[in-house]
Amino acid sequence: MKYLKVISRTCPRVPPDAYAHLGFRLQGGRVVHLVATSRGVEQVSLYCDECLFFRLSTCGYVYNVKVSRGLVTFVVAKNSAVRKLLRNTQVLRVEEVSHKDLLLTEKQRDALLQVAMGRKLGDLARELSVSKVAVHKLVKRALRKVALLI
Repeated sequence: MKYLKVISRTCPRVPPDAYAHLGFRLQGGRVVHLVATSRGVEQVSLYCDECLFFRLSTCGYVYNVKVSRGLVTFVVAKNSAVRKLLRNTQVLRVEEVSHKDLLLTEKQRDALLQVAMGRKLGDLARELSVSKVAVHKLVKRALRKVALLI
């Protein structure tokens, strides 16, 4: 399966200081988005057919939603329905993301598990017979992949 990283403008109704999308719910034919701002959680309401983000999420999974400076960035599974929706004028850029950029290797999974259990990078490096720098890079790449999915 292939994935797309999408960068688009936020809806004009989203407060300019919004920094995170917390989710949405349907209410009377409208999509109510919950966004985090410096003032707390706010609700932004749109009609379903106006909301690109909602329409994309009904065509496939949407991952790693980030809101910053009037832009929303997310990763979505690539399919024909998603491609049609991405012709929207709000979309600024679409980049293909390989599944290799999203899936952890067995070595990365093991390293993250060991770090999560409190192991030090030096101990892990000795166990794997590699340098501490190599283990640091391994964990760093794994965390980047995990960050794309959160």
